[in-house]
Amino acid sequence: MNKKIFKESLIGMVMGVGIMLSAYYLIPKDIIYKLFPTTNSESVIFFISVIICPFLAIFLHELGHLVAGLIQGFKLQLFVVAFLGIKRQDDKIKFYLNKELQYFGGVAASSPIQITNKLKEQFALILIAGPIFSLVFGLLFITLFIYSNTLFNSSFGIIGIISTGLFFATTIPEKSGNFFTDRKRMQRLYDKGKTGEIEQSYIETTSQLLIDNHYKNLSTEKLCLIQSDTEPIVQFWGYYFEFKHYEELGNSEKAALIKEKLLTYKEIVPVNIWNSLSIN
Repeated sequence: MNKKIFKESLIGMVMGVGIMLSAYYLIPKDIIYKLFPTTNSESVIFFISVIICPFLAIFLHELGHLVAGLIQGFKLQLFVVAFLGIKRQDDKIKFYLNKELQYFGGVAASSPIQITNKLKEQFALILIAGPIFSLVFGLLFITLFIYSNTLFNSSFGIIGIISTGLFFATTIPEKSGNFFTDRKRMQRLYDKGKTGEIEQSYIETTSQLLIDNHYKNLSTEKLCLIQSDTEPIVQFWGYYFEFKHYEELGNSEKAALIKEKLLTYKEIVPVNIWNSLSIN
């Protein structure tokens, strides 16, 4: 892990701990104690909730992204949380068991029927919908936790706390590991300078890829613009798309040249993602 990524991860961790400590000291203790079990039945539900509820909170966040795409006429391409996934294959929706580690933290992908001049606004809505779902459901479940008195108090509390945390985690920092948060992606998208042009090219490129299900029609001009970004991880995707573009066109000479550039980014790409791309 390079120093920049380590610094950003450390800042995120400190912010998370700060929020938790603030909540502990500001929230009345009698409400906090409701989170913990007092009977055997509550203990069973509590331990099950500790395992399942974080994934339910992630599910709600990714559902926000997906719903925002579907209501705009986009087609579902992929929706995964932990081991469970839904994907479009041969233009049919299929359920499957996810084995890709990079998707365990949740992913939702939908594609437009065609690329229009409204793509930026459509994608911005998809970006913001995830944090909004997290905040709304977080507050809803926290309200249920505070004002209800059932065996499922711990479930309500855990989902509410994690969902609210996801809202802050996807809006306050600029990055989560190597990747931009939802807020930062939206900020980049509406940037008036070159960054906005790069982000526009990126969403048009990925949308074209999802529409066609191949790399042949990708614009090399847009790929070059993506490669000019100041962020190495964005540059990497520009080169990867170009590599696949020439590979599918049968231009092995150009594909080999791009592959050499790709290999220089190997250290910044998470191992599980690098392995799934079959570059070597």
